[in-house]
Amino acid sequence: MASGPDTLVPTAFSRLLQSLDETLREVRSREPGYFGQRPLQSTLPANVRFLSAASAADAVLAASSGPPGRYRIVASANSGPSRLGELLGGAYGVDLRLGAAPSALSAVDRLFESRTEAARSAFTSARTALTEHVRPADAVSPAELMDLASAWHRHHSDTHDAERARLTGLPAVPQRGVPSGGSTSIQVFGETGPYVVIVNAIAQDPGYWLRFIHLLARDHRVVIWQLKSLREDGQVATLDDYDRELAAIIDTATEGPVHLIGWCTGPKLCTRYALAHPQRVASMVFLAGNYRPFGDASLDTPYERALEKVFQLLSRSPGMAPLVRTTIADAVNAGRTQSDSGSDFGAEVLGRIDPSLMPYIMGPYATNESTLQYAKQIGEFWKVSIETDVRAIQAPVLVIGAELDRIVASKLGLRVANTLPRARFVELPGATHYCMHDRPGELTSIIGRFVGEQTAKPAS
Repeated sequence: MASGPDTLVPTAFSRLLQSLDETLREVRSREPGYFGQRPLQSTLPANVRFLSAASAADAVLAASSGPPGRYRIVASANSGPSRLGELLGGAYGVDLRLGAAPSALSAVDRLFESRTEAARSAFTSARTALTEHVRPADAVSPAELMDLASAWHRHHSDTHDAERARLTGLPAVPQRGVPSGGSTSIQVFGETGPYVVIVNAIAQDPGYWLRFIHLLARDHRVVIWQLKSLREDGQVATLDDYDRELAAIIDTATEGPVHLIGWCTGPKLCTRYALAHPQRVASMVFLAGNYRPFGDASLDTPYERALEKVFQLLSRSPGMAPLVRTTIADAVNAGRTQSDSGSDFGAEVLGRIDPSLMPYIMGPYATNESTLQYAKQIGEFWKVSIETDVRAIQAPVLVIGAELDRIVASKLGLRVANTLPRARFVELPGATHYCMHDRPGELTSIIGRFVGEQTAKPAS
């Protein structure tokens, strides 16, 4: 049934439009003109017809006076629009083509396909439901469908505007001081639910996480902080310093076993903490982890190999820091705006960095001094292996990889998951290293379910 944004229960129609909106916004944030020359395609049938709310209500009333049994109300074949894609695409400003062959889909199309699974399942279940009686009803008219789709488009735009306004205020959540061989400032979002501690990447700003935290904190208490770069004595912080910092934060700011989410360099710290304090860890999520070294180097990415060479250069010649900063900035910007040179431009666009993240990404290279500190920290980080350690972890672990991650290899995450005693692996299609920002809803759903499965269980 096609209904407007005021509907209380999600329908196949609303899920389809939600998937459409999410895909368009993600792609347009990286390449605004992408859909100016390209359609958005799907294998969804082009002849899907939605019931109008009024005709569905009339059919239900008519069925209530009929013989008892199971009823299925279907749209009449001779009513409603036959070109659904054209009408929905018109409301959202895209050439939407339904009924495409699977072989014709681009990476962007496949992302849209994966997001429409809920709507597709609803279509299938409606057609295959066991019923005794079938009652036809009028499908929504083309004009009515266009009005409903336009209303949903306005609703989605208003929702995104409201989200931006809320996220502007998120960093204002009061910070708490935690003694940890110095002082560490943390932020805790949410008032109820299990504690989730986000172990951020070394030298990275918590800003990457705001969209994800906004959703997860509705029913979880989320702890986050920025890992310090320097110790109190002015020396560069080490993994041992981060171990103590994490332990102090969990002891001071949480209660009971916690759920750890480690991103990028975070899984190594999570592993070390879980082995030292197994009773304090209910579960762990390894998100787009940098596990290097783990096994042979065949799964090292070009980014990792290039960064290692640059940081080795800085170790030998610290005076090269200004040149390195300029080179990295140029490389990051080039990667953000690459031209249509690959066989699948859609994959290249999806793999780009959201421009709004650029200040965070360049944060470690803000000054010559911070660049040298970061180079030393990552160099030391890569010397520490957890390949043997992870075999002793008894907490359940969800390892999440991103299909289009250019920083670390998703396949290495699978290797790690296969090594852990109690782990499962999932790969986010069309996602990047920064999936907590790009896919907050999807990630919140996946992690929320995983944490929920463990919450009632005692920590191992």
